Amino acid sequence: MFFYHTIFIQLFALGTLSRDYIYIEDVINVMLKVIEKGITGTYNVGTGVGITNLKLLEIIEKVLGKKAKVIYEKERPGDSKYRVANVKKLKEIIGYTPRIGLEEGIRKLKQYFGY
Repeated sequence: MFFYHTIFIQLFALGTLSRDYIYIEDVINVMLKVIEKGITGTYNVGTGVGITNLKLLEIIEKVLGKKAKVIYEKERPGDSKYRVANVKKLKEIIGYTPRIGLEEGIRKLKQYFGY
């Protein structure tokens, strides 16, 4: 999976780009609630919280107990600095709140893949 063997990780824009990471179980729970309530429309599913790619890497290293070999790259043209889902609509309609935090989700993935 992540750093089972020594590999190099590329971090663009010095790892400062922020993204919204969500555990698949939370996505499935949202889908089930929406189906159960017969709700239609377009909705953003995420945590509503941005985390930098560098912070994500630090959490993965902590969970796996291994340090990655990082290659820091320049920002790529067209990269969005901040890409986070606006989940306000889901919160209002179904009371949505993600249950699985980022570190817990990474721990679950580690366990699932047997690392």
